[in-house]
Amino acid sequence: MDRIEKSLLGCDDVGPLRVGSTVTIGSQFLPCYVDTYQNLRPQTRVQVCISPGETLEQRLLHNELDLALIEGGVHSHELIAEPYLEDTLLLICAPGRPFASGQTVTLEQLRGQPFLLREKGSATRETFDAAAPAAGFSVEPAWEASSTTALVNAAVHGLGIAVLPRRMLWGPLERGIVASFRVPELDLHRRYWIVYHKDKFLTAAAQHFITLCKNYELDYPAPHYNGLY
Repeated sequence: MDRIEKSLLGCDDVGPLRVGSTVTIGSQFLPCYVDTYQNLRPQTRVQVCISPGETLEQRLLHNELDLALIEGGVHSHELIAEPYLEDTLLLICAPGRPFASGQTVTLEQLRGQPFLLREKGSATRETFDAAAPAAGFSVEPAWEASSTTALVNAAVHGLGIAVLPRRMLWGPLERGIVASFRVPELDLHRRYWIVYHKDKFLTAAAQHFITLCKNYELDYPAPHYNGLY
């Protein structure tokens, strides 16, 4: 028993910490989290899997991941989801094509516009697909893509209205190549979640990583999307 206890106490240093992430968090936040974490805890190796939320849920249920950072909620009662960050989706278009930056737009003005949306199954798409019917609005997308850059570039060229996370759009908005407008009837606020199996034993390494993610924006500069995804 003494040998078993000693080996368990040192298990944080044996094997990797397996972290999953959805695409937005994985491209915007996770590199900063992992870089900071490994500077603080160099003895722990981090393995990363960036996939859609549904895939991450299945990997958590099969103990193929220790934890995951997910934009949307989870669907399985076997998983615990702790909120750790708030975000909102923005509607963007080319400036003046058809709306100006900061303009308030009605649902009637929005009807009939071509929409540029993330693929079905993504957390961003789930948020929009829940908000639109709640506002009495339906959309048949002109574009569907798993790439944020593809959708931003399509919006820049005046091909429609893109709906994307605010934190992914700092660069394009600062450069003025897209305009963000508001539709009061659409509630596009959402949370990011840290998710793990309810029966999972969280090692000190995993708990340290969770704490870092929760406190990151208080302790470190906010990560800035570089537009390469």
